[in-house]
Amino acid sequence: MKRLLSFLTVLLLLMPTAVDASSTKVNNIGITCQIDQNGTATFVEKWDMDVSEGTEGYKIFNGMNDQPLTLIGVTDDRGVTYKNIGTWDSDVSRESKINKCGLIKDGGHYELCFGLGDYGTRSYTMVYQIEHFVNQYKDQQGINYAFISDMSLDVADVTIHVTGMTPYSKENAKIWAFGYSGSVHFDNGGVTLKTDSLGSNKMQLLMGLESNSYTSPNKRHASEKFEDVVKDAKEGSSYSGGMSKAAKIMIFIFIIFVIVMVVVIIAAAIVFSDSGVVFENGRTIKGKEVTPFREIPCNKDIFLFYYLAKKLDIIGVGESRENLVSGFILKWVRDGIITIREKESGAIVKKKNYDMYLDVDAKFENKQETALYKMFIHASKDGVLQTKAFQKWCSKHYKKIDDWFTKVDNVTEDSMNKNGYAKTKTIYKRLLFWNIPHDRTVWTDKAYDQCLYVWGFNNFLEDEDNMKEKAAIEVKLWDEYLIFAAVLGIADRVEKQLKVAIPRYEETSTYNNFPIYYYTHTFAHNSMSAASSAASAGQGGSSSFSGGGGGFSGGGGGGVR
Repeated sequence: MKRLLSFLTVLLLLMPTAVDASSTKVNNIGITCQIDQNGTATFVEKWDMDVSEGTEGYKIFNGMNDQPLTLIGVTDDRGVTYKNIGTWDSDVSRESKINKCGLIKDGGHYELCFGLGDYGTRSYTMVYQIEHFVNQYKDQQGINYAFISDMSLDVADVTIHVTGMTPYSKENAKIWAFGYSGSVHFDNGGVTLKTDSLGSNKMQLLMGLESNSYTSPNKRHASEKFEDVVKDAKEGSSYSGGMSKAAKIMIFIFIIFVIVMVVVIIAAAIVFSDSGVVFENGRTIKGKEVTPFREIPCNKDIFLFYYLAKKLDIIGVGESRENLVSGFILKWVRDGIITIREKESGAIVKKKNYDMYLDVDAKFENKQETALYKMFIHASKDGVLQTKAFQKWCSKHYKKIDDWFTKVDNVTEDSMNKNGYAKTKTIYKRLLFWNIPHDRTVWTDKAYDQCLYVWGFNNFLEDEDNMKEKAAIEVKLWDEYLIFAAVLGIADRVEKQLKVAIPRYEETSTYNNFPIYYYTHTFAHNSMSAASSAASAGQGGSSSFSGGGGGFSGGGGGGVR
């Protein structure tokens, strides 16, 4: 499987990808850029954000070989001035980054970084300088800079204002903007760029200056004519009056490439699918034909029993979670760890409700069982848990629920490998022109035997023609059987059988005088449904969305990580 994932990863890396930063987003970016007589630009850049993850904010600058960047400082919405520590280390802890900022430098690549601190609605203001910001071309001076490019999260709105040592106007400058939907125009002695739509694209300003008045420009482009830079930038943009032939060809090639990649990935997913159980030596199980088996399988390990029953499709994926939770509630009731008590509510119309009283000091040998019980404790008040209280807790902490079930599967799979139930086998499958090695989990004869027992136990419980055999089993054992019946989702049906086979079962059972199976199933179903629902429930004039050419500095991304 690892080799398959590596193969698919290579394919995916060939396609452009965007990073989703979940609910973290930038609501607004405001940038002022003031250029002094030397051609050094001082930036004040403010990010208004909703932050819900990550440890640091960052902004990347590329192509800055001849344009040194200096970080002056970072402040936030709470008036805190961050300590500039110089060289930044992204690998340190979140706490070590709080109220600090710094730079990562690698040749002409810079990353301006700062600690995010507390989550919520926040603002961060970065102040920095770029030397030789103005370019010297063969025929004139100019600016070709991407203020924003390839952000790792969407940006709702951006406004940029650029000023110089003398006012800019259409009499002494020409301006174009690329990479976004919006406007660029002369405004109050400067140039303003404003978005209608940015997303994760760029904001690039190309500006020609009529005079050579800046004393220390960047001479990297001194051999280039500015008019050639403009021509290159306009290629494929709305300024050129239409899309270039080369751009159309590239788009066509890209579309064909994407289609081919999608077909290859889908084919690979089908060929290498690990769905279903594969036994050694090609053995199979016809579940309903398995001889009934009255002993509890898997050495009474509820987690292994649940995992095998799920993999064998005895229980459906949609109901497996509530079944497992219901089974543990029955186990805890049987063991005296929890007590369920009836109460009445309502002043006029009386309604029956049930509260769960928890032993807050209960201990378990199994770590996963301990973790599940702690969820019940956290949702309770002084050890008393109401049904709706646990539903609300699951809705609010649905990720913890998901993580717990994932952990259950992972731990069980590791245990099966360790104890000889499963092993990894390399097989080769043909995909197009290649024989691709594929690591596949194969279940051993030991697992096969346990799977037979699980199916046999299910068939024993569901069989309505074996009432005499069921009547001979003592009540204490039936209390334990019903825990595993709940995991299979058939405890209610088994209970009905027991009322026929053992008329006094309810009187002598641990679960006596109480509709325990209806309550536990309803409790577990409503709680897991609440978690599931919460998880699925978040030019002078116009700029050109495309174009821009090459040769610009800046850009390179930014966001949180």
